[in-house]
Amino acid sequence: MLLTKLTLLSVLISLTHAGPVQALSAALPPRQSPSFKNTNGIVIMCTEANWKGECITLSVPTDDTCVQLQAPFLYNVSAIEPAFGTVCWRYTSANCSDICTSPSGCDMIVQFPGIADLKTDNNWDKKIGSLECEPDFNALGL
Repeated sequence: MLLTKLTLLSVLISLTHAGPVQALSAALPPRQSPSFKNTNGIVIMCTEANWKGECITLSVPTDDTCVQLQAPFLYNVSAIEPAFGTVCWRYTSANCSDICTSPSGCDMIVQFPGIADLKTDNNWDKKIGSLECEPDFNALGL
């Protein structure tokens, strides 16, 4: 044990008397912002509350592309969950054309962990016709 401490001490002394530290390589280039173009997120939807009925796991674009739901999910979703890192806007129209005009904000956003029973969320049960999704930068810490 004493020998180990002495060895460590001699290494530290030699490092402190080795002179100025020299750069081993050129400076690293500045970090580039990650690109989220052409990436996909995951959204799970079920036709019954609490993840029952017919369920689907969709791979959705995260570049605000409108995703029109198809049967049997068109106007038939009772539970929805975007994967962590994805945020989606849900629309009652089939072409993402709803416009929020409420001065207090709208309840169109859905994020992880999702909503197991859309009846409990301002009665969105069986009203979703389309979605637009993007990366959830806050959840991802970006």
